[in-house]
Amino acid sequence: MSKVAVVESGSGPALVCLHGIGSSSASFRAQMEGLEGEMRVVAWDAPGYGASEDPEEGPSGMQSYVRAATELLEASGRSVYLLGVSWGGVIATLIAASRPELLEGLVLVSASRGSARSRESAEAMRARADELDRLGATDFASKRAPRLLSPRADVGLRQRVGAEMALSIRPAGYRAATDAMAATDTTGILGQIRVPTMVICGSDDEVTGMTESEALAASIPDATLVVVDGAGHLVNQEASRAVNAWVGAFVELREGLRRPPTGATS
Repeated sequence: MSKVAVVESGSGPALVCLHGIGSSSASFRAQMEGLEGEMRVVAWDAPGYGASEDPEEGPSGMQSYVRAATELLEASGRSVYLLGVSWGGVIATLIAASRPELLEGLVLVSASRGSARSRESAEAMRARADELDRLGATDFASKRAPRLLSPRADVGLRQRVGAEMALSIRPAGYRAATDAMAATDTTGILGQIRVPTMVICGSDDEVTGMTESEALAASIPDATLVVVDGAGHLVNQEASRAVNAWVGAFVELREGLRRPPTGATS
């Protein structure tokens, strides 16, 4: 198993964060700064991203990321919440379905059901790795990053997202991730998830789109859907205050339900 780099901040219930396919732990800076007084925010660099080692040679697939993230969850303590953005949300969905005992709650942000739902979407996902090889990380990021934010996003955020993408992605890691996404469709397992779930998306998401978040919320039993008006795909960065407020309220509610009532005796 490749060595995985992790950054963390704060104390309290653990919020483990899995980034999107073009990002890294740096994409959760706003959650670390905004939620550190309420919980311990733990963000990984997925295998092949940021400071993590490249995936081991040979076939990997989505289950290799699930195994790596599961190890991180098992090391994060008892009261653990899992937040996945986009590709990270697909990994988080698979963990919630297969290892529900590890989680107190699940937050899916701008997530999807995977790219294997159609031949066209699978081919488009695989083609991204070829484009990265052709353009290089800097030009690839300059071309792709603007789509991840709404037209309302400020210039500083746009520049930061592009710069962080260029620093985070590498050909080997990105190709392994796109191949995994292209082979994944979680549609059939969503109804099996019994972990309390919140689905968050931006109304102006042009990457996965609101339709994917609506499908996730409709298929996962008792899931809550939150739409942040005016935000794009990277809603956790573009509308961080709103997302942090929703995540904080979700964790506070779940933790409150886990605590015995005042005055209760065993």
